[in-house]
Amino acid sequence: QAAQIAKVFESIKPTTTRIPLHLEIRKSEKIGPNALALPNGRIYLTDSMYQLMPSKNKHLTHAGEMQLAGVLAHEIAHIELRHSMLNITETSLMTILLGSTIGDFSNIVSVSASGILSAQYSQEKETEADEYAIRLLKSRGISPVHLANLFESLDQYTPAGKGAGKKKRQSSWLEEQMEDYLSSHPMTEKRIQRFRQAAE
Repeated sequence: QAAQIAKVFESIKPTTTRIPLHLEIRKSEKIGPNALALPNGRIYLTDSMYQLMPSKNKHLTHAGEMQLAGVLAHEIAHIELRHSMLNITETSLMTILLGSTIGDFSNIVSVSASGILSAQYSQEKETEADEYAIRLLKSRGISPVHLANLFESLDQYTPAGKGAGKKKRQSSWLEEQMEDYLSSHPMTEKRIQRFRQAAE
């Protein structure tokens, strides 16, 4: 499975990148299907995301590989467009501003350190990453419709242990764990529509 993921990553990765890109796979039941891009060029993919994609005999089908390519293209976009670094910069500036305002840096710095990793991209940055991913996929002859299909699966995803009848949660490969997530993140329906229109 790891070899298949690495092969898809190499096939979708741009010929030249701003910084070297590296992909790692991690098991994480807490955040479910997810992917994360860090400023140093590392992209993390959870095993739950892999398992959500179409597969046969524990390996991705062609459709599953195309969905994986879409996820990776989106994460590559965040790195190439410097979104990860901008998030850290914005979080750091907010820490300085808040600390100088209330005169207590010690407690704020400890809180903001963990907040940097949980900071989510704005709607504008997510849209930019979507558009970048669409262009990258098309350059590789991959239809963006596969991303639309993946988003539909993510939108229906229910964490293990949640019974039938439970309210489903809004999901994406950068699922927010805080309540203000949906206020800044484009709604899944709109993103599905964007990918399907791009495919047409």
